[in-house]
Amino acid sequence: FVLSYLVANAGWYPKYDLRVKDVQNPLELTYKAEVYQHTGVDWNNVKLKFSNANPNQSGVAPELTTWYLNYYRNTLYNRTAYGLNAASIGSVSGRVMGENNEPLPGANVLVTGTAIGTVSDIEGNYSLTLPNNASRITFSYIGYASQEIPISSPNLNVALMPDVTQLSEVIVTGYGSARPSRSVKKELQYAQASTPIVTTVVENQTTVEFEVDRPYSIKSNGDNLTVMLQSHEIETIYEYYAVPKLDKDAFLMARIINWDKFNLLEGEANLYFEDAYVGRSILNAKALTDTLDISLGRDKNIILGRTKMDTFTKKMTLATNKVESRGFTITVRNKKSQPIHLTIFDQIPVSAISEIEVAAKELSKGLLNDQTGIVTWTMDLDAQKQTELKLEYEVKYPKRETLVLE
Repeated sequence: FVLSYLVANAGWYPKYDLRVKDVQNPLELTYKAEVYQHTGVDWNNVKLKFSNANPNQSGVAPELTTWYLNYYRNTLYNRTAYGLNAASIGSVSGRVMGENNEPLPGANVLVTGTAIGTVSDIEGNYSLTLPNNASRITFSYIGYASQEIPISSPNLNVALMPDVTQLSEVIVTGYGSARPSRSVKKELQYAQASTPIVTTVVENQTTVEFEVDRPYSIKSNGDNLTVMLQSHEIETIYEYYAVPKLDKDAFLMARIINWDKFNLLEGEANLYFEDAYVGRSILNAKALTDTLDISLGRDKNIILGRTKMDTFTKKMTLATNKVESRGFTITVRNKKSQPIHLTIFDQIPVSAISEIEVAAKELSKGLLNDQTGIVTWTMDLDAQKQTELKLEYEVKYPKRETLVLE
């Protein structure tokens, strides 16, 4: 007979290397699996199969319940359940410890609800890049109770407590092969293999599997193994993207066309531009668009400024209403030696009730989305050139009320 069993202390994490030689060449994407196992038994010359299935995730379809709408003052919100905006933090790091403050090497650190994670090193330290929608992080370790913590700071330390019930659990399943229970990873430096990558992709009804033809040996000593799965040169459109209200830097975006045919998963990506490492980003494979946008980092040769126009900022009080105006000047300068294609985003407020009226006065030919209030400018800016945009709006509301317009 053949005995197959499921273990919770082995798994893999999808990770990518994105290399761009220059904006005239296609993007080179290397798809990798970072494998770990802490089973206590070394795996010698085993065939590996990676699946995007997660046996720990419920397969029960959700059902809607009645949504009772009430006034805000009669509604209770548990604000402590929500973390900070991950986009304002970017990454989080810290240390995972046991009950006596001893480090826990190999602890799983996972962005809740995603496949983005890492494992702690020999000192219990970890570092993780966050997607924009991240709000909580789950920490787990074999023999310890898991903890789910809101992202309230770029530095999060956690102490896990022993859970004796986990030590006696044995799960036998009918799977034909062992499956990973959780997607995790460890940041590693690696040398690109000179041999070609031989991987077979199997698309099942609900999952995708990668079968690696070459056998690997994985020690049960806390070290991770990087397995190369696929490498592609992908047709890419390069554009610049800027939101000067939030950040004064412009970001180079790679817009990957027909990306869905590569069976990508959500994960961290190492970015290399012009043969230099420029940082880490998130490959959002859950995007519901034909084009996948990946940020390749900041470009300091594009200067952006957003200043308030004092001459347009004013307040008037009428019989029953107040009228306030706001104006901003957005300045863009291209210090590069070649022209750029740039998209700039800003916004005007959107009224939530009929008593508040918002009117755009000047948008410098920007495109306004009436539903979201987002204003978009798309431009081609020549080398060593500068341009200015105007954003002006007016708000009328009852004089008994107070609004925050900036």
